[in-house]
Amino acid sequence: MFGKNKRDSYYFDSFISQCKFSCDLAEKTSQILHNYKHDEIKDNLIELHGIEHAADQVQHDIMEHLIKEFIAPLEREDIVLIAQELDDLTDCIEDIMISCYKYDLKQVDEVMLQYIDLINRSVSRLHDLLQKFENFKKDQELPRIIIEINQHEETGDRLYREGMHNLFVNENDPKVLISVKAVYSCLETVMDDIEDLANTIESVIMKNT
Repeated sequence: MFGKNKRDSYYFDSFISQCKFSCDLAEKTSQILHNYKHDEIKDNLIELHGIEHAADQVQHDIMEHLIKEFIAPLEREDIVLIAQELDDLTDCIEDIMISCYKYDLKQVDEVMLQYIDLINRSVSRLHDLLQKFENFKKDQELPRIIIEINQHEETGDRLYREGMHNLFVNENDPKVLISVKAVYSCLETVMDDIEDLANTIESVIMKNT
């Protein structure tokens, strides 16, 4: 059963902190893509990596805390799973801009911008979900947020199909095909990770209800 004391709240508060880094990364990535400047991507990556590195430290702290913990408020494997999935999400958001740099993306398209805006909204809702996580027995909004995130993932699938279709219909340059496809793949992975996290949290709630 989830506790309410300060010790037990540590993990829930840490999950929120991890997700906040993902929110910051998604927002910054959105700003970069909406004002895309090809010659500034390398500098953008330095800033984004600073955020990702700070997020890594929160996960390390959770693991160290868990090693010393005698009784945890959740099953240990669930704490590890949520912390790892949150860390993976942060890494995947950073990978969007890494792919822009690695594959030398020259310009973004409208579907990419719609996709990153959707990711922004979805990560924000995931943050809302984690803020309510500890009080799951009383908060009736949790199932609605999970459903909303799942619906966002379905919208992301549609955007991915639309973007890839447009790419292969309209583009003949193989370098452009490779670079744009790589970025779309990163966007899709981020949306999948957000949905996976929402589903993981739902499963943990069901186990503890």
